[in-house]
Amino acid sequence: MAEVDWEQRSRPAGIIAPTTHTDQARHIDWILATPGLRLVPGTFRVHPGDPKVSDHKPTSAQYELRRRP
Repeated sequence: MAEVDWEQRSRPAGIIAPTTHTDQARHIDWILATPGLRLVPGTFRVHPGDPKVSDHKPTSAQYELRRRP
């Protein structure tokens, strides 16, 4: 699970709240915990509405994939 992986990588707790109430991580959790992915500035957007499975608003963003050496 991404939240567990996030903690195991010694990233400070509280920077990013869990995005799900279930035991399974969502794609955004995987993205946030993956080194080599970077948020493109100015592309983060919070959409109106509140899904039943989460207490977070739907969001969208563009990510840059860095080339592997």
